[in-house]
Amino acid sequence: MSAKKYVVKSAKGTNVKLKEQQVKRVLGIVNIGLIILSFLLVLNLFGVSLPNLGFALYNTFDTEDTICIANWQDDYSEINLDLCCHESRKQLECVSKEFEIELFSETTDADEIVSKILSTDVICKTGDGNNMNYYLNNNAYRYCKNQNYWGTD
Repeated sequence: MSAKKYVVKSAKGTNVKLKEQQVKRVLGIVNIGLIILSFLLVLNLFGVSLPNLGFALYNTFDTEDTICIANWQDDYSEINLDLCCHESRKQLECVSKEFEIELFSETTDADEIVSKILSTDVICKTGDGNNMNYYLNNNAYRYCKNQNYWGTD
């Protein structure tokens, strides 16, 4: 006894003959996909929100600390992130521009001065000249943008 054969029209318009075993395999794969889809729809019905896969992967591999530096004339200092977000929001514009800033700090002995170079990606400012500027890296800027008071641009 020979296996049943099914004739299916391909995307190119030609007829393709499939064996019964191939048809069962294809239907099994389709059924699994439908089961997963129905499971996700049931979760959605009950209000369960799933994290965005791209966002979850990005947060897993992005280990950079948040950095915010306030600048007045030639004085640069690292400030609290929440304060930075409030003050950055008050500025007229935030522009994507990379900077490397060298900060100096005294050690606990006060005999030694230590310097560190921090990289930032965004500058928030009111204008050119003698104005307060805020330098943020991408993580700090993303954190600030997600705050309720920031709003949309």
